Amino acid sequence: MEAIGVGIVWILGIIVTYMILQSIILGAINHSKLAHDVNEIKALLSQIVIPESKAAFDEATREKCPGCGSPVLKTAIYCSACGLRLHGVDEDV
Repeated sequence: MEAIGVGIVWILGIIVTYMILQSIILGAINHSKLAHDVNEIKALLSQIVIPESKAAFDEATREKCPGCGSPVLKTAIYCSACGLRLHGVDEDV
């Protein structure tokens, strides 16, 4: 019976230690310069206004994959979603 009690204490100790270490590591990551820079970039990107001509640009440069229907660049060799080799591409590429 005593062995079960010791085992439970060990397991609880491991869980508490894990939670403390995880908290310390996540705190260090979230307060790092890299995290600050990423958040700053996100804020700047959210302020960018996409011009109305973007839809026309997308239509001119993209088409749908015949295999899965995902949008792909007209110059793409393979579909990035399903991996299908797209038509109209030279075989020696």
